[in-house]
Amino acid sequence: MLGRVSAHRVPDGSRVGRGAAGAPASRRWIPARRAVAAILASAALPGCGTLSRDQLPPPARPAASPPLQAAPAGRVVPADTVRMPTGPRDRVAIDGGRRVAILRRRERVLDIVDARSGRRLARAGAGIGPAQIAAHGGRLYVTDTEGDALLVFVVRPALELVRRVFLAGAPYAIAVDPVREQLWITLTRRNEVVEAPAHALPFPSARWPAVRQPDAIAVDSGTGTALIAGRSAGVVQAIAP
Repeated sequence: MLGRVSAHRVPDGSRVGRGAAGAPASRRWIPARRAVAAILASAALPGCGTLSRDQLPPPARPAASPPLQAAPAGRVVPADTVRMPTGPRDRVAIDGGRRVAILRRRERVLDIVDARSGRRLARAGAGIGPAQIAAHGGRLYVTDTEGDALLVFVVRPALELVRRVFLAGAPYAIAVDPVREQLWITLTRRNEVVEAPAHALPFPSARWPAVRQPDAIAVDSGTGTALIAGRSAGVVQAIAP
């Protein structure tokens, strides 16, 4: 039975604490309804409650985008003239392919598994409504769409959530440019795309107006160009560095 849940505060970009005594100073409120959602999500984890897999909450979906308020940055071309990379955005190879990080979106957890055997090696909670994952430099980056955040995990010496960067606007799609060490993230509720350094403090360094409903993103590491797919209009936006 759930007791009373009050609103609590977590600062933007705060380092995740290790207990109430080490909680950081307050800067931003997290609504009580999100705290309840987090509790319900954790209760739905396999082995942590009574819900079967069929009863788990659905995975996070892109937020509905409003009409455009600004012209998209860069060039916009019909989607059928550009080949967007395809592939799963809920898993990524790490440690030279020896292990795989799998974002289990319905369970709201992040697993590390052995690439050969599939045996689970580690597990950590992954926010309220995680959507996609990217990896770079020994870190994992997860967009928490329903939590308006970018989650930063380390994988050594153990899998651990170390930072939560507040990103208003329902962050959804994510891609990494390994050459320039940059993250690209779409904010579907705002029709925006942000760029952030792919390191321990991935605070946005640039923002651009995006196409409507920017549900997918990829980066050409050869040129540094970001490609953003706008589902509403069937177009692709290209932002060059």
